[in-house]
Amino acid sequence: MFDKVKSSEIKFSRPPVAFFSMEYGFDDEKNQYAGGLGVLSVDFLLEAGEQNISFIALGLKYSGAVLSSNFKELEFEDGPILYLPIADRRVAFRALFKKYNENTYLILLDIELPENSDVDKDILKTVYDSDAETFLKQQIILGLGGNMVLQKLQISPSVYHLNEGHTAFAALGLLLEEACTKQISLKEAFALITGKIVATKHTILSAAGMHLPKGLFDFYLGKYCLESGFSVDEVFDFEQGTKDDDDNFSTTKFLIKIAGRQNGVSKLHATYEKKAHPESNLIAITNGVNKNRWQAQEWVDNEKSLIETKASLRSNLIDLVKKKTGQELSPDKLTLVWARRLTKYKRPEILFIHPERLLKVLNDEKAAIQVVISGNAHPSDEFGKRTLKMILDFIKDNHLESKLVYLPDHNPEISHALVAGADVWLNTPIRGMEACGTSGMKAGLNGGLQLSVSDGWVDEVDWRGIGWILPDADAGKTAAAIFDLLESEIIPLFYKKDNEDRFTDEWEERMRKTQGIVLDNYTTKRMLGDYLKWLYLIN
Repeated sequence: MFDKVKSSEIKFSRPPVAFFSMEYGFDDEKNQYAGGLGVLSVDFLLEAGEQNISFIALGLKYSGAVLSSNFKELEFEDGPILYLPIADRRVAFRALFKKYNENTYLILLDIELPENSDVDKDILKTVYDSDAETFLKQQIILGLGGNMVLQKLQISPSVYHLNEGHTAFAALGLLLEEACTKQISLKEAFALITGKIVATKHTILSAAGMHLPKGLFDFYLGKYCLESGFSVDEVFDFEQGTKDDDDNFSTTKFLIKIAGRQNGVSKLHATYEKKAHPESNLIAITNGVNKNRWQAQEWVDNEKSLIETKASLRSNLIDLVKKKTGQELSPDKLTLVWARRLTKYKRPEILFIHPERLLKVLNDEKAAIQVVISGNAHPSDEFGKRTLKMILDFIKDNHLESKLVYLPDHNPEISHALVAGADVWLNTPIRGMEACGTSGMKAGLNGGLQLSVSDGWVDEVDWRGIGWILPDADAGKTAAAIFDLLESEIIPLFYKKDNEDRFTDEWEERMRKTQGIVLDNYTTKRMLGDYLKWLYLIN
């Protein structure tokens, strides 16, 4: 299936950054991500490639993923297959790699091999598997397996960049490798490697990591520890500060303990992290989005007005909606988009709290809006599934097929159309829970005006005269504020015309300023520069 290439083809001009992520949200590869972290990981990788940074990203190839022909299979000196002890078995894996520039690569670990049983192959059936022990095995494969690949490549990264507690086993593998190779204690190895490990937290939720009782730790990692020359007791207990309140091994606490530097993904995220965990010292490095990936080509060398360009992009979104759902929206109506995971803290139900007001703005004959909602509910998220059913029932019961659309199977293709075609981008999380919110940046790149709770990156900008900020309040009050702003400011501003052919200069000026804010402050070019300077300490 994949052409084989010698592992010696992976070369760097200087020791690379090794970047670990559980998910990568590609445009042309499917079933490889669950949410914003995966999309951000690819944005970051693309930026590293554009700047030709020495950078090697590591992840997992999930079952059913469709990879482009640009991927190759690495052939090591002793063959392409590696073996990792997990519990009482040895799981075989291979390394698939893709080149982005002379110094920039992605490696995905693949276990769909004849050497593995069907049970083992199912480990990577679903991103963030809802079965806790399967999810644990996924993390072991990424962390320990990824570290094994770096060893086989004889790469000594300048920095290990680990995203969330999910990737903590990469640090554990490095720790054991260092201690075993140099015949030193874990404590001595810890002192040697902590300066080259950095960690990024993308949430303050405890669910970002696992909590392993000693028995479970022993069962799944015992053989690996012994083969590295250490007992489970030594590894499990080697350093204080890595246990939770129940004396379980916490992957997040271990990662924060071993990482020499850690960062949050917006200024407000770092503030809320400190409130939740007083011992936290996260550096604030706000996320960014890749301009070349997310700003529609129509904006490049375009002599049309912003309004005309947006009208064209809105039409593209409407065409996609019709193709995917059969529903036909209007090319001329104010188009409001809510698009993100259907999870509780993002409050996907918020527009439906006051159904009579929603129906009023949808059915106004002279100045109506149309709404597109998109986003997936995780199979184990009952709230998300109930909310989706409620939205679909509301559309059907009120005959809103030409005014309110749920766009299913949210993916990067759909995301491109949504962020490009939205006139207004609605963001409604509980404040402090949306660590950054990069989808709003993508919409902003395309002239989408922000209607948002002041959370994540939005909190860093003065939006007066540019966008609209919703109150930090309960869902009912926030919903009421959405409709108040729509009725009193947003809808009149959109539909009021200076003449027959164009909207007011003010709407266009707001679009221009929004684009400028994102281009000047919230791209991956700025973000990567901040990581190099503040987290990687690379000039």
